[in-house]
Amino acid sequence: MVTTLASGTICSLCGGCLRSLELTWETCYAECFCAFFILVSFISNFKMNYTNKMTIYMSTYLTFQASEKLAHAKKWVETHIEATKMKWISVKEKLVVLKNVEPYVQKVSTRC
Repeated sequence: MVTTLASGTICSLCGGCLRSLELTWETCYAECFCAFFILVSFISNFKMNYTNKMTIYMSTYLTFQASEKLAHAKKWVETHIEATKMKWISVKEKLVVLKNVEPYVQKVSTRC
């Protein structure tokens, strides 16, 4: 059903004044919906591009933060590793001494 609109009728979707008598409700709604879907697709593309850019930005930022934390942790652990190595060397020497002394201790304990 095609209804010709009176001059000066206002479209309920777009709020625009339909000055032309040749426009019908159907063509006006079709044009409004077409414009609406173009707008929706533009917004969704914008959101997708924005989201992709933000994702890239956030991943770059998080990678940078993680590398900074890792460098800080390595620096902090380095001092502890050096201290542990020094302590381990002294413990290792004591264990070597105990290992070498063990046969003598066994001989002495069997004689008694």
